[in-house]
Amino acid sequence: MLPTAHPLAVLFGDSFKAQSGKCVSCNRCKTFCAAFPRLSRFFDGAQENMAPSDEDLREALGLCSLCGQCELRCPASLDLAKHIMKAKIRYAESGLTRKDRLMTRVDAIGRWGSRLAPVSNFLVNNPLVRRLAGSLTGIDPRRKLPEFARPTFHEWAGTRRGGASGSSGAPKGKVVYFAGCTANYFDPAIGRSAVAVLERQGVDVVVPPHNCCGLPSIGIGDEKTARSLHEANLARLLPYVEEGCKIVCADCNCVHMMRNNAPLLWPTPETRKVAENVTDIASFLLELAAQGRFNSGLGPVSGGIRYHYACHAKTLRIGNDTIDLLRLIPGLKIDYLDTFCCGMGGAFGMKEKTYELSLEIGADLFKNVRHYRPDRIVTDAPLCGRQIQEATGVQTLAPVQLLAEAYGISTTVNSQ
Repeated sequence: MLPTAHPLAVLFGDSFKAQSGKCVSCNRCKTFCAAFPRLSRFFDGAQENMAPSDEDLREALGLCSLCGQCELRCPASLDLAKHIMKAKIRYAESGLTRKDRLMTRVDAIGRWGSRLAPVSNFLVNNPLVRRLAGSLTGIDPRRKLPEFARPTFHEWAGTRRGGASGSSGAPKGKVVYFAGCTANYFDPAIGRSAVAVLERQGVDVVVPPHNCCGLPSIGIGDEKTARSLHEANLARLLPYVEEGCKIVCADCNCVHMMRNNAPLLWPTPETRKVAENVTDIASFLLELAAQGRFNSGLGPVSGGIRYHYACHAKTLRIGNDTIDLLRLIPGLKIDYLDTFCCGMGGAFGMKEKTYELSLEIGADLFKNVRHYRPDRIVTDAPLCGRQIQEATGVQTLAPVQLLAEAYGISTTVNSQ
């Protein structure tokens, strides 16, 4: 239970109350966010000394996926997302449910699921097993779960030619590729495409062992687990950064965690140094193009393409870079799919409590997909891609996979 002081003061502190006083009442945060309509009512009630219940606050905070759009759209430039994140952490100190903890153990689940494939894939796709598992994990049985890959991306990277460092000869530079959980355990074609495209630029690609970036844990306020994951990654990545290497990632969610959240939560010089050298792969490749170092040997790809500007891609402001990079593909017809949220929000879209709400949030985006009728959709957030593909049936892929196709590179992975 929370202390006897007013829950809002305990969760958000005086700084949040002071910032909320700067609010201009534009109500933008209430039009696209599931959490703020409820939180704003609590603050209105706080002025009348009407404290929300412990359960009300828990549920309201659970509706926030830490997408960061409230800060981007707030005309008063309030640090709303940062305070919500810290409030989740404070609240988690009073206890987390077993279901919440289990759902964020992506590394452990992915590692064992991949080892046991194809048996694990048969189980997760069995309707009866999914219904039974829902009561233990909190995952909605209607949610189509991704299949586990075997081998994982990391296993493939460890056995490819030249070991973990890849290309031979005299490379133009060296980068570290950070795969993230999705590309490692569930969709290794993203990682293979990233390595292949980077090597086409004459870049030596290093894939050191690394684990989850910690974003799923922070999503439920589990700062202890997130910090442990971060520190393990820091020990593996920092030596490369000190050599002058960039850390490149094809998942904007991981980039957001390492570049934006980590320095806020753990403001050490080492964390800041890594954060300053983490970049999304589209921005990295576009910089090579600006320097005249990009391999222009791209061929045409078929069909009409639309780009989904995912929420964390917006916080990083990388969407224009992705579009500009893909327009280097000869004759490619690509445009934005408007800027609506898909509603996935990581574990938010998985949970039985919020599965329906995730689809409601993404309804406008899905409507646009049906209106534009693209042949394929690209997005910098692989989990958003899964949500869109499941809801609309349109194939969704990472931008780097489209580049690999344009280079004539096959990165097909045989599923188990």
